Amino acid sequence: MPVRPGSVLPVQLTVNGARAEASCAGATVQLLTAPGQTLIGTEPEVVMLAPGAGACSVVYSSYQTPTLVHGADGAPAGVVPPTFSAPLATNPEAWTMTLYGSFLTQRPTTDVRVTVGGQPCVVQQYQAAAGVPNGGRDDPGNGAHYGRLLCAVPPLPAGSWPVEVAVAGYGNARLPPTVSYEAPAVPYSLAVLNPAVWPPSATSRGADCQVGLILHARVGYNCPTLTVQPFQGFTEPMAFANTTSR
Repeated sequence: MPVRPGSVLPVQLTVNGARAEASCAGATVQLLTAPGQTLIGTEPEVVMLAPGAGACSVVYSSYQTPTLVHGADGAPAGVVPPTFSAPLATNPEAWTMTLYGSFLTQRPTTDVRVTVGGQPCVVQQYQAAAGVPNGGRDDPGNGAHYGRLLCAVPPLPAGSWPVEVAVAGYGNARLPPTVSYEAPAVPYSLAVLNPAVWPPSATSRGADCQVGLILHARVGYNCPTLTVQPFQGFTEPMAFANTTSR
């Protein structure tokens, strides 16, 4: 059943069906630790863990949970995917992904780890924002300020690849509350990056009509099957010859 954040929940360990004896040291845990963090009002900022037998406990706290937010531009799940606009080789912004969130750390560029499809999205820049996004409608809920994080996504095969965000010392980031749970993902589409076309002359046949494709794929992944339609006025299908894998 759901429990209120900040509640102290007992933990019982069982090994091969046998209950382990619980004996944990008592402690006073300060949950309000992030810089500039303010009281939420719905959960305690300090909890007491009792000592002695049977006293092992776990506490979930919003204060200790990095959280993505929708952001000022209404980014779904707190993530704005890259544009992948050409030319990819010379346009770094084409690979830039934007994340909005409250990351609870004073060193977001080093403490925040972002992956796309399990591969690193290299953090480039962080910009802090005052208050909460969208006039409070998308409050992170952890009493801390939010900001915008920019990272460069890795080259991946075509498909939809999940985005995961973790913060050193805090763990995985929580998604913003939504009616329908939808994990953030980056769609990669197959595109012709470097076309080279020589149109046929009036007396030539298909041998003089050539299209060169340079496809980028990671080693260990199979490229999708390509279907290419003939040019207008031609009925013969185009064939690919002298293909090279790299």
